[in-house]
Amino acid sequence: MSRTSTGGPGAWEASALRHAAWRVGWQLAAVTAAVVLVVLAVGGAYIWLHAGTAAGEDGQPQLRISLEVADLVQLLILGGAAGIVLSGVVGVLSARHAVRPLGATLEVQRRFAQDVSHELRTPLTVLDARLQLLQRRAGAGHQFAEELDTLRRDSTQLARVIDDLLSTVDGGTDLETDRPADLAGLAAEMVGELEVLAGPRGVTLHHLPAKEPIPVPLTEVAVRRILTGLIENATKYTPAGGTVTVTTERHGGTARLTVTDTGSGISGIEPQRIFDRHAHGAAGESGTPRSTGIGLSLAREMVVRAGGTIGVLATGAGGTSLRVELPVRPRA
Repeated sequence: MSRTSTGGPGAWEASALRHAAWRVGWQLAAVTAAVVLVVLAVGGAYIWLHAGTAAGEDGQPQLRISLEVADLVQLLILGGAAGIVLSGVVGVLSARHAVRPLGATLEVQRRFAQDVSHELRTPLTVLDARLQLLQRRAGAGHQFAEELDTLRRDSTQLARVIDDLLSTVDGGTDLETDRPADLAGLAAEMVGELEVLAGPRGVTLHHLPAKEPIPVPLTEVAVRRILTGLIENATKYTPAGGTVTVTTERHGGTARLTVTDTGSGISGIEPQRIFDRHAHGAAGESGTPRSTGIGLSLAREMVVRAGGTIGVLATGAGGTSLRVELPVRPRA
């Protein structure tokens, strides 16, 4: 599992950040200058009010300023209060102005997710309808009946993932649920389903199941997404002839999911950084192309939101083990 970190914000994002930083810097400078001017103006006005004229040694009238200690204290209090009020007003206005582009960006992202979800739903619905038609025509005894049934499950699962992503963007339902998913059962299912990816690469998937169901406080869709991210990542960095082992076990009130591969280990990057976005290798052990570097990051986000942890249990020349720990939530 050889990985390097090469991603990060693009040129457009970096330029936008620089412009935003300059804008905020100039706004702060303007606020500071305004506060100084206000304090000087208040001080000048206060001094002018205490100014008077008196005859000098030559008998000519001269400007005299008489200030007591109490007067100086009043001057400092007035100047400080005026500066604080002005800083607060200008700060609020500057913050509203600075945050406005962020709100627009978030709105664009939300609309994009909605548009993508909507556009994907239609072809998925058509695909599911075609699969149903093929199933009816083929009949239960057809040689491809099992494959057609698997394809229908896959299309249904993809539709659920899209709904889950859209719900997250809209701030709707959370990843947690009142009907906990069975981590052990889903792990067994995902190992079977992902063999179609591991087989052509010459990688063997193996599952060591728990002795009993392990209910965790996540939706079934979320658990499947976590399992897919971990198993696919391990498969990608395992050479042909290697093995990826998925272990599910329960230790008291903690559910453990361990994914172990027989790759070359993590190198070129700190092990825990593989869960950062865009932290990925140039190519996997099996020669697969560079990944987008977000699979493990998404898995970590879902695990953490459920009150769990994810990390590198061990890594070296003999392979890498990733460990997920989640609280066990008994079924209602």
